[in-house]
Amino acid sequence: MSKAIGLKIEDVGEMKIASAITLNVSAETQNTATGWVTPEQAKAIREGIEVELHGDTTFKGIVEKIEANPLGVMGDSEITITTAEKLTVGQPLKAVLRQPAGDEVAVVPAAALLKTAEGSFVYAVNGDFYVRTPVKTGVTDDKFVEITDGL
Repeated sequence: MSKAIGLKIEDVGEMKIASAITLNVSAETQNTATGWVTPEQAKAIREGIEVELHGDTTFKGIVEKIEANPLGVMGDSEITITTAEKLTVGQPLKAVLRQPAGDEVAVVPAAALLKTAEGSFVYAVNGDFYVRTPVKTGVTDDKFVEITDGL
């Protein structure tokens, strides 16, 4: 820890990192929920993958289909999720789609990332100094953030 300003120093590491996409969906029928995903999210979602649905309880569902909507906002796609659980029409749910970990990538602890209006930064050690360094991020989980450019 730097005694002068109280910073904890962490090394950039390499690890496989799994991500999760969290969406707000709502029940359309007793066994179906729908919502919207961005074009970037749509690239990572495939029909048939398992989904964790969170409402009053947590239960499983399956992505039934994902359809591009040419009239949607910014090219968003509609996702349809089916479940064996009985839903109440209009019920709001959180859908969590967990993605498998890929190859090892450069990561920093999530607490080390500074998100501002100008972008994302980390403080990098340069000799005896700390330099605010702009970075581009990739996959994140609850503990780590992938750094794709800047370090």
